[in-house]
Amino acid sequence: MVVVVDEHRRAFPCAYFIIQHERTECVGEALAYLKHLVPNWNPTTIITDKADEDINACRAVFPNVLMILCEFHAKKHGSDGCGLVRME
Repeated sequence: MVVVVDEHRRAFPCAYFIIQHERTECVGEALAYLKHLVPNWNPTTIITDKADEDINACRAVFPNVLMILCEFHAKKHGSDGCGLVRME
């Protein structure tokens, strides 16, 4: 699911995609298709879980985006005490 947040910090689901395999190529293809549909869409931040496939696909399609780990997964994987988890 892709959710966008407007200038008033309201979140709206804008796209759902179902993929057969959660691989970087499959996730990347879905994101690239969404970007094709909305060519001027250039997110500044993406929040994700710690799945390498999602992270790598997001970075491939949106190379300058800031990747943030969602709060639930940050707590699950541990943080640096400031609420930040290094995503390599």
